Amino acid sequence: MRNICSSMRFIKNVHGILAKIKALSAKPYQWKSLYNTLYNAVLICEMCESVGKVSEFLEQLACFDNTKLYEMALYMNRIIDFDLSKTEGKFTVKPGVDAELDRKKQTMASLHGLMSETAKVEMERLPTYIQECSMLYMPHLGYLLGVKVWADNLTADDKELPDMKFMFQNNDYIHYKSKGCEELDVMIGDTYPEIVAHETRIMMRLTSVMLQHLHTLAAVVDKCAELDCLIAISKVCKEFNYTRPTLTAEKVISIKQGRHPLYMLTCDNFVPNSVESSQEAGCVKILTGPNSSGKSVYMKQIGLIVYLAHIGSFVPAEAATIGVVRHIHTRIQSTECVAAHMSAFLIDLRQMALALQESTSNSLLIIDEFGKGTSATDGLSLLAACLNTLLFRGDHCQHMALALQESTSNSLLIIDEFGKGTSATDGLSLLAACLNTLLFRGDHCPHVLLATHYLNIKEYIVDTPTVRFLRFEFILEDGEPVFLFRVCEGGAETSFALQVAAATGLMPRTLARAKQVMANVMSNSLPPANKHITAKLNACVEKIKTKLLTDDI
Repeated sequence: MRNICSSMRFIKNVHGILAKIKALSAKPYQWKSLYNTLYNAVLICEMCESVGKVSEFLEQLACFDNTKLYEMALYMNRIIDFDLSKTEGKFTVKPGVDAELDRKKQTMASLHGLMSETAKVEMERLPTYIQECSMLYMPHLGYLLGVKVWADNLTADDKELPDMKFMFQNNDYIHYKSKGCEELDVMIGDTYPEIVAHETRIMMRLTSVMLQHLHTLAAVVDKCAELDCLIAISKVCKEFNYTRPTLTAEKVISIKQGRHPLYMLTCDNFVPNSVESSQEAGCVKILTGPNSSGKSVYMKQIGLIVYLAHIGSFVPAEAATIGVVRHIHTRIQSTECVAAHMSAFLIDLRQMALALQESTSNSLLIIDEFGKGTSATDGLSLLAACLNTLLFRGDHCQHMALALQESTSNSLLIIDEFGKGTSATDGLSLLAACLNTLLFRGDHCPHVLLATHYLNIKEYIVDTPTVRFLRFEFILEDGEPVFLFRVCEGGAETSFALQVAAATGLMPRTLARAKQVMANVMSNSLPPANKHITAKLNACVEKIKTKLLTDDI
């Protein structure tokens, strides 16, 4: 396996490389990458064949007819001079492949001495005030004599030399066509363009041969990519002590002491948590609590564990029994974009609508704070309605929209703070509506993980054993909450909004004003005026009054 991993490092995604080669625009490094891929793919197939019937997957790699791959690699190695191609920046053919091409290259190699001799002869014909010249070749222009500028601010007449035809000036050199240059043009011709054209024809023939076996190469590379994933998964599972999950056809998600596969690597004291989601334990889990208490991480880790189990990986938990889910729907993050022409709240709504349309009884829905983008009443109403629809979803719900009728129960829904893009009232209404939509599915309600700051959401959804409220434990030290990141039964009674705001560094004056306004809102009274702002407003009013009284309008 160590040798297979060593060869795997050279396997590249050949689809893009082959597209470049087919378009005759491949760079030398892409030809080299293709050769390394072919060579190491053959080695991997041979190594899989040598281990025998150890694994069905390795047998599939061993069964590939790698003869064609070997021939393609052999052709490339015999034809392409990879080192010279890298130096010259173009496809370069090795000596001995084509006799005519070799003859042209020998002629080109002999030109350096001939050009030096010609430059010496031309130097004797030039005026004495010119101290330096050189011979060079330019495609389509032929051989030219380059003369270094001999004075500043030369006019067109100054640049004219006897028996020389002025061509152009480039930086400090003026280029001429001399008799010696014309003799070289007649004697040697456009050797370099002919070499490039000849090598291009060879490259096209090689490309046509390789494209005939494109399907074989692509199949082997795809299989190697899958093997690479399996090796990576196995290494991670072994290094971090993952557990083999039990997959079942039953509608259940049971995870004991699960961990987030990424957060556990960055946090020295990560707190694992369990979850039980089934018809008996309740399929809808509603998490309430303050920010930074661990709600989103908890829901994400459940979604990741379910996903890892479905791709054949071990999972970061002490034990896990996962029922097969058909979908995992999330309403966690809203990625805003100007080109999308949608607000964060509209993006939330679309994510939630898709979850309701596509979810089945074997689905997982993760909903994080849906409804917080609108008013509290509307957001809570939407959330409750969505939950109720899911809870009471059944064959008798013929009045539901076509999308809801087509969805089944094989899904996992993760909803994080849906509805936060609008006012609190609207957000609460939306959240309640979506929850009721889910709850009305009855036995067809999918697995739902929902985090919300609407602590009164329970008042807006139907009372059913399918719903279980969860919160995260905390202790108070000097009036400040210390989160323990352990899940427990029950709903949160306060959001500790002011304490969380203080922990983020908000100014004490702002916090004091927020506390004052909150107390007045709870007592249904107006908060006292801000003296500083009121004084500024009064001063502005007095200025306006004075101006109105004194100015002639």
